[in-house]
Amino acid sequence: TDAERRGDALRSALHAARDTQRRVREISHMLRPTVLDDHGLPQAVATVLSDFTARSGIDVESRLDVDNLAVPPDVANHVFRILQEALTNILRHARASSVLVTLRATNGRVELTVRDDGAGFEPSATPTTSSLGLLGMRERSELLGGKFSIRSQPAGGTEVSVSIPLRPR
Repeated sequence: TDAERRGDALRSALHAARDTQRRVREISHMLRPTVLDDHGLPQAVATVLSDFTARSGIDVESRLDVDNLAVPPDVANHVFRILQEALTNILRHARASSVLVTLRATNGRVELTVRDDGAGFEPSATPTTSSLGLLGMRERSELLGGKFSIRSQPAGGTEVSVSIPLRPR
């Protein structure tokens, strides 16, 4: 009957709407981690570093000198994403045994440095396809009026540095 078909269609639509809502929540969580919103940048960094060590077995030393109030949410989000990308690159390419992460807010800027003792590479010889992560980190930094640099050499490890104004342009 028509009533049964409409009822089935309505149930199907409600199911699809709930599924879509769940997926949007998942994507939203991936785009902006709740640990960043709930606990601020220092705790989010500590959590991601702890997770990184548990997943990779790579020792991480961190020096965090920043408080939640110093870093605006948009800057914190970009710094957090740059850190995640740097750690992903270390996991994929560096064959490192240790990592040093320094994060500090000083003189109107937030500064992040991620240094590993891994294989390193020749930055000028890196193909574009494998440097998309580096490009993304640079773009995130520059979008907020910041500076991005990378230093590396074969067998000499890699250092990614970012300096972003606390009050973006």
